[in-house]
Amino acid sequence: MKKILLFCTALVLCLSSARADEGMWLLKLMKQQHLEDSLRRAGLQLPPEALYSETSPSLRECIGIFGRGCTGEVVSPDGLILTNHHCGFSYVHEMSGIGHDYMKDGYFAKSRAEELRTPESLTFTFVVRIVDVTAEVEAEEGYGCAYCALFRRQSVLCLLRADL
Repeated sequence: MKKILLFCTALVLCLSSARADEGMWLLKLMKQQHLEDSLRRAGLQLPPEALYSETSPSLRECIGIFGRGCTGEVVSPDGLILTNHHCGFSYVHEMSGIGHDYMKDGYFAKSRAEELRTPESLTFTFVVRIVDVTAEVEAEEGYGCAYCALFRRQSVLCLLRADL
């Protein structure tokens, strides 16, 4: 009986329609990825330019790279940043010490004076602009070599530095 119930449950789950409308959305490519339409259907009322604009103020200026690659959002004029728990985990661990296990006990600052200083290893990088360097990287000699992953990464970094 349990096997039949398990089989029926699995069959229903397999046949039910699931919609995965998630992934990495590049705001610069909003029109090409049909992101604007998806966001409107989800209830977004802001104009697309309010989300991403290279020439005028937009939410782009509040979003950055937290630590080693997570997304973070600046949510206050004083620089308070929100990110996911797993992104800050190693930094909270680094701030802990003997008698202060913030991983286990947490921490609550009742005033500015009680706030803890973040580790020097923690960085927050703002995205200034997104530049497609695919053609330049593919045009480089050695693109298809055995070391292509490292080569492409270094090429992209060099191109980005040159563009800034």
